[in-house]
Amino acid sequence: MGVQQLPRFLQETYSDYHAVYLTVNCKNPAAFQCYLKAGFVDTEELYLGGDAGPQHVMKRACSLD
Repeated sequence: MGVQQLPRFLQETYSDYHAVYLTVNCKNPAAFQCYLKAGFVDTEELYLGGDAGPQHVMKRACSLD
């Protein structure tokens, strides 16, 4: 699925939700930029509980608005 299709997918699949969250490894700036282009925002929080190192916490509304 391309980045351009993600907003519609989220609206159709998670219509009962206000937003979705994901984490992106801090060592993966390309993925971070990709999710920004898809409408996710950086919450400026880090998830530190995994074995892969610090993760950016990102959020995106499920609506197309």
